[in-house]
Amino acid sequence: MGVARKLLEAVAIAAWAGFCQARSPDTPRPLTGAEEQTVATCLTLIRGCQLPDGAFAQAAPGDKPAAAVWIAPYFASYAALALLADHARTKNPDELARVRRWLVWCAKNQSVNGYWNDFEGTAAVYANNGTVDAWDSSAALFLLVAGRYHRAGGQATPDITAAARRALACLATVTDRDGLTWAKPDYKIKYLMDNIEVRAGLRSGAEFFAAAGSPVEAKQAGDQAERIGRRLRDFWLPADALFAHALNRQGTFEGGLHKPYPHGLAQLFGMAFVAPDRTAWMNVTRAFSPETGPAAAPGAEWWLIAASRLGGRETQAWRAKMVQEVASFNPQSVYVYRPALAVLALLEGADWMPE
Repeated sequence: MGVARKLLEAVAIAAWAGFCQARSPDTPRPLTGAEEQTVATCLTLIRGCQLPDGAFAQAAPGDKPAAAVWIAPYFASYAALALLADHARTKNPDELARVRRWLVWCAKNQSVNGYWNDFEGTAAVYANNGTVDAWDSSAALFLLVAGRYHRAGGQATPDITAAARRALACLATVTDRDGLTWAKPDYKIKYLMDNIEVRAGLRSGAEFFAAAGSPVEAKQAGDQAERIGRRLRDFWLPADALFAHALNRQGTFEGGLHKPYPHGLAQLFGMAFVAPDRTAWMNVTRAFSPETGPAAAPGAEWWLIAASRLGGRETQAWRAKMVQEVASFNPQSVYVYRPALAVLALLEGADWMPE
């Protein structure tokens, strides 16, 4: 019995290792010729949004110093993740260098509380506008980028490491007793989407801190990621066959499919990063269609990310739709997160957000 048990344990460990390897963000997905061209188009759009100082503007300013720019660090982090996804398959050093410039910019422009405000102005001169959508997701996306950058072979400077520590402290500031995070200290809503991002950022941060020789921070990040992971399934509302998009300060889950954002997008997040429920998929696809336009929130890219967890015909159909959607992107107006998410969806499905 002892030998048999050890054999079974060895098989289980090997199976789990194979599962993790198959889901690894560093495993490239085969692309069709049309998909390769789509990814190349998106990467060109992303590169065009990066300013000389390393920041990513929402839209490409071209060679016009007076062009208006809006820098939203949360969304810009998607651009960095897309470049890292391409680097995973091409080993293009330019991609890693671009991400390093972004992280250096982040380290220089982080708030004292560890999150990032938006910036506005022109390509030549812009300034902090004092606004941030959410502390938790802002800090989490930085940690997600920093961890993956380090895993790809990027060298973290002391300033980047210090920024990661401040981001971790920021998340602690908005963490409730149940382990979930509020959006802000003065906006006490626990969003499903934010907490998914926080869990992923903390897992990536744990890896980053361990490699940086900071075991205390690595354990703190890993432990909180596990706590959040245990709570995410509570957002599933069996009676509605939907995910709640938020948990309010009264302890009540808020659900429904009232609007594409946040209600519809929360379903796609839940299916991609919590549990790929087909009933929820049918409900959200009946209720909404992907938004189009430069600033679409739940665009085709999010449908593809969720469909990648379902597999089969849904995935293939949405990959084709993603190719069609990118063909309509206008380099002068499309916001950087749309081509970034398209790259992530086509190259890695939902694997770029570690569970």
